[in-house]
Amino acid sequence: MNYTKGKLMDEKLVESIVRRTIDTAESRLRKYVFTAGGKKRPERKPLAKLSEEIESFLKTRKNKLLVLYGLRGVGKTTMLAQTYFKLLPQIPRERIIYVSLDKLRPLGISLNEFVQAYERLLGERVEEFSQPTFLFVDEAHYDENFGITVKDLYDSASNLMIVVTGSSSLPLKFDPDLMRRAKRLRVHPLTFTEYLLLKRGVQIPRELNEALKHALLNCDFSGIEEKINGVLLKFSEKDVEEYLIQGSLPIYLTSKSPLEDAYETLRKIVEVDLVREELSETTREKALGLLLLLASGESLAYDNLSSTLGLAKGTIEKL
Repeated sequence: MNYTKGKLMDEKLVESIVRRTIDTAESRLRKYVFTAGGKKRPERKPLAKLSEEIESFLKTRKNKLLVLYGLRGVGKTTMLAQTYFKLLPQIPRERIIYVSLDKLRPLGISLNEFVQAYERLLGERVEEFSQPTFLFVDEAHYDENFGITVKDLYDSASNLMIVVTGSSSLPLKFDPDLMRRAKRLRVHPLTFTEYLLLKRGVQIPRELNEALKHALLNCDFSGIEEKINGVLLKFSEKDVEEYLIQGSLPIYLTSKSPLEDAYETLRKIVEVDLVREELSETTREKALGLLLLLASGESLAYDNLSSTLGLAKGTIEKL
């Protein structure tokens, strides 16, 4: 087999993967948006900000890059899935690409190769895209060169919006100049009110928050007791206990084994994420000790943690 023929076969293989990625996206992402019974899952507040940036791009062709970052299990993939389904009624399916780079890596396919194959399938180069197109890149840190590819796309394409997700260190992987132009959205763990919304469907009225602020600032609690009692009746002590025990990551809300899943999340942080950060094996082993100390709930200064774990203060801050 000559080199040219082999290259063509490789290109056709990548194109078939891109086509399958587009064709199966809706079925793959549905579980993040709908329950097994077909009911739409509640949406978190950060999704509103993401939707706002999408709408801004559609109107102005600005805000072409949004970086969505945060802890494992915090709900980034769910937000991409919800955004995908919001776009479907107004954007052609082939113009909304969701790709998770942890799935491409075992196949030996880079983000750059994936995009080139997409251009061939579409019959347009990114510079020539005739319609608004969306590229959702999940788990971006699995491709060491994703930052270069994203920068090239950002500089070349005016009709393409890119949303990239990854760990909390993701913004550090980008070209500094590009990061200054990008929109950043950090996804935090659930607050208790978000937990109630996602787990029980309990919506805490906005006016109650305002009433509490007013009461605290003015030392005037008249009339607020009835409002608070009305909310307290909607959840139990068990809800509070489960929130504290299971943690505040959305991934555990539908889990049948939350503690096992929590351990698996921590294992991946130590054995995958920290390896990618090029931290030594000794440092990674001590990271587990750091997690246990933080889980104790005590207020611990960097200097104390550094002394206890035998790690430099700068390493503690990085962890």
